[in-house]
Amino acid sequence: MNAHAFVKPTDIRSASRYKLLRVPLAFLVVASILGLVLRYEQFAPHREVVYAYLLHAHSHVMFLGWIFNVLLLAFTIEFAEVRWFRLLFWFLQGCVAGMLISFPLQGYGAFSIAFSSLHTFGTLVFILLFFKATAGKSSLPLTLAKTALLFFVLSSIGPFALGYLKSHGLDHSNLYRLAIYFYLHFQYNGFFFFGILSLIATLADDGLEQTGIRRFRMACYVFIGACVPAFALSTLWSKPPLVVNLIGFIAGAAQLAALYLMWPPIKRLVHQLKIAGSARILFLLSFMALALKFILQLFSAFPVAAEFANEFRHVVIAYLHLVLVGFTSFFLFGWLIHKKVIPAAVSWETGVLITGFTFSQVLLAVSPWSEGIFNITTVQLVKAVFLLSLLMVAGIVSMAAKAYQLKT
Repeated sequence: MNAHAFVKPTDIRSASRYKLLRVPLAFLVVASILGLVLRYEQFAPHREVVYAYLLHAHSHVMFLGWIFNVLLLAFTIEFAEVRWFRLLFWFLQGCVAGMLISFPLQGYGAFSIAFSSLHTFGTLVFILLFFKATAGKSSLPLTLAKTALLFFVLSSIGPFALGYLKSHGLDHSNLYRLAIYFYLHFQYNGFFFFGILSLIATLADDGLEQTGIRRFRMACYVFIGACVPAFALSTLWSKPPLVVNLIGFIAGAAQLAALYLMWPPIKRLVHQLKIAGSARILFLLSFMALALKFILQLFSAFPVAAEFANEFRHVVIAYLHLVLVGFTSFFLFGWLIHKKVIPAAVSWETGVLITGFTFSQVLLAVSPWSEGIFNITTVQLVKAVFLLSLLMVAGIVSMAAKAYQLKT
């Protein structure tokens, strides 16, 4: 298969971008192995490994090396040729590699903060050039892509606030934790979510009739309006006034209603585009994970549920992975298979990935009752989750290897 087989004959310039999509797959393999080490450290810790430092490396590589890179490349493939893109792209990869090395060694130290800051500034340059390249163009997919990028800019306030708070000795304050959740909210529910909606919208342009497109468009505008007030749901652990719970509940209800509005055209889209096999399964599971996410968000608006989630770390991890893996990564895998970046023949990889993810999520979700009701100790639980994570990593590594084996 040559490079041009990935793209339409009229869009040859995008061929190299499709090849570059293998780079985020490589970072995903590294990030997933780091996650596996983190699982192992929970029941067999090593003195020379600082868990928090490794966690920072895992999350940054997963966010910026995997998801950010796929969306960055997808936007340039779907919407515009960005000036100096290759230079910017490899500059950003150097920053991610720098974070991969520096975070495990020093956590939030001089080098890791420098690489993180340089990545943010490089992204801001890309965003400015992207907006310039798409000036005068108008479409729902492009609007969603620009919305995603603006939320990335907004989320970057969080890390810069962390540096300021830490330098003033406030790294154990509620403000410090709020800055972390600010970053996570506008990454997960802003940049990641609207970036994926943008990719769905590009598919919808080819596969939906006008009625379906109108429903999809209306749902997207509701999501945009609800994103900022939905941050209230990420602050409830601090026991704010009940009005904050109410704001969070209204935002969560709006998002759930928007998903209900969007579901019929999404289901029709998957059918009409003849998306089959592993891509179809991953797309549908991604939307199911999104629905569960919005339902859990709505429940979290109640003070009792918010306190429960804050008390049990495994439950929080299960929720974060529901979004990061179940919704975001499953969709991106499906999109890469649909675009023939990953070959369609990844049935067993998809199977073990889904199996490992599903059962590890169940174990994490029942962890508050595992010992009292199921007679499973915490050590037994984390060992079981580690073994299930091995399945996930095996599937990811094999998918990435098959993508690299495609001849270009």
